[in-house]
Amino acid sequence: MKIKWLNLVLWLTNKVYTLKKNLVERTGLIIIVTVIKLLILEVVLAIISLPLYLGLKTKTTAVYLAEKSGFGQVAFDYRLRRLLTLTGVGVIFLIWTVKLILIISVPRVYGQLQLYKVVNFQSGTGLSQQLIKTETDIQTAKISNKIIVPVIENVTKTGMDSYAVSGSGQSFSTVAVMLTGQQTIIYTIQADNNGYWTMIHNQKNFRLNDGNHSLLAFTYDKKTGQRSDISPEQFFKVKTSLIDRLVKNIDTLTNWSVVIVILLGLFLTILTI
Repeated sequence: MKIKWLNLVLWLTNKVYTLKKNLVERTGLIIIVTVIKLLILEVVLAIISLPLYLGLKTKTTAVYLAEKSGFGQVAFDYRLRRLLTLTGVGVIFLIWTVKLILIISVPRVYGQLQLYKVVNFQSGTGLSQQLIKTETDIQTAKISNKIIVPVIENVTKTGMDSYAVSGSGQSFSTVAVMLTGQQTIIYTIQADNNGYWTMIHNQKNFRLNDGNHSLLAFTYDKKTGQRSDISPEQFFKVKTSLIDRLVKNIDTLTNWSVVIVILLGLFLTILTI
């Protein structure tokens, strides 16, 4: 059995060597097919020859040293390589094991995750009807030249998912700000005694894609049902930073880092065979 196993390891090694030797002569799609075959054979060889790899000990061998212009004894510390490789693979295996245990145990401790919830829809209350009426009145209000037109002065990013739009207008007036994305949303803000106002947009409530977006504003007088003319259009750019992307995709990056470390450990294992 041992002889058959050794012959299989030698056959796979010779097959890998032959494919690598003939790889230079390949062209077109044949190169891709050959590389895929090499990867498969390398993985199979690494798994099959694992007992041989674990049994290797530190040995010395004679090599030609160019700087000395002669042969010399060089020690190959297979134990150190084996320790580094197996430690890296072992750590990754432990991480995945803990992750699997959490996936299995969390539903038992906290119950199944609630993906949806059925509720009884009730007729709109007086408050919701009043809200609908107010929004309709804002959009259908008549334009009055006597009402001061607000000015959009600044747009700043206040957090990972928030933007602050500030400006000035009439004191204690209601300012309507129209923000365009794939759709248009209208914010209403109350100006202070100096006429300054600030509107906060949260990406969690209304997602804006990366790119340029426009802002328009006007003053609405609820008593008379009239509004001012629309302010000059202002533009701002939404751009997701690298840090924000890393924070949002940390779980995906962690999984890929585990895969990369495993592949690196497998590659080191192959090199030490």
